Amino acid sequence: MSQSGKPADRFLNEWARANRYAGAKDRNDIYNRVYRVLRRRAEYGWQVGSVEPRALVQADLRAHDSLSLSDIAQLFGGGKYEPACLSDAETEALSREIEQDAPDWVQGNYPEWLAPLMAASLSDPVAEGQALSARAPLDLRVNLLRARRERVQAALAEEGIEA
Repeated sequence: MSQSGKPADRFLNEWARANRYAGAKDRNDIYNRVYRVLRRRAEYGWQVGSVEPRALVQADLRAHDSLSLSDIAQLFGGGKYEPACLSDAETEALSREIEQDAPDWVQGNYPEWLAPLMAASLSDPVAEGQALSARAPLDLRVNLLRARRERVQAALAEEGIEA
């Protein structure tokens, strides 16, 4: 994605069209992982010492999915439809304890070059960075001329969506 220079949404849409074998659930999981890795790039890169996409996905598997090193190694098995096996360097990076004393730009998940500007203009740059890197909430409006709010809430609840 970084080599193509395309925005993430365009890159993922083109990938999905070219890889029709991936079902809707698989594509959704891939989209969610890619966007989560992009939002937490500074944190993950700090944890594993690399911002290469493969390393960032490994860090996401450890941090978000709470997978152990052996679980990650099993996923990266080198089989026909699996990513290549973990290298010694990757195994070592994933074995390290996650440092708790990371700089503000890592904790806030914003670029290092932005740290002086964030510190100068915000009282709590870490909290602001974390808020900006969180997944955006979804707001829905109901046209009260066409539907009743309670009926829409009930329909959403049937689908497992809290409203």
